[in-house]
Amino acid sequence: MAKEPVERELVCEGRWCSISYAIRRDGTTAPAREVLDYLKEGTWSEGEDVAMHADEQVETYAALMQSMQHYAEHGDGDREESMNGLDDGIFEFKAGRARIAFFDTPGDGTFTPRWKISNRDESPNPDSVTWHIPDLDPHIRLCNGWPKRGQKTNPGDISFARKVRFEDLEHDRKQR
Repeated sequence: MAKEPVERELVCEGRWCSISYAIRRDGTTAPAREVLDYLKEGTWSEGEDVAMHADEQVETYAALMQSMQHYAEHGDGDREESMNGLDDGIFEFKAGRARIAFFDTPGDGTFTPRWKISNRDESPNPDSVTWHIPDLDPHIRLCNGWPKRGQKTNPGDISFARKVRFEDLEHDRKQR
């Protein structure tokens, strides 16, 4: 028996895809929404940990929203450095020193892990500024966020994004 559908807050929608917040097992918690809300207000304490002050946080929020809207509309990033592939089908939107992890899904409780493309000649979109991002499914779900602290992403941040993805997809599977 199907359960009541989980309400996912839509971040933006375009011709290419929709972007919404991934929801934790409890049906309400959305870690990426919390991060973006703090950035919008200039009150992200994790950002302060890396000297990302209020004005920079607000500017970063605007840049992230612009990148996400551009992706939703066109299917590629607005800047080469606006998106990156991490691991196991987890990608990130990037602006300033903030990172927002996401995954793609057809919306039916499944996902197909895709990987960052390392050779431009193998990209389905070699002329795109984000040629290294493969074609993704039409539903993008934002998992969590973190400040850039070094060259490599903290494995714990990627692991948490995977956990959020698993819990979010469970909601879709329960709707079948």
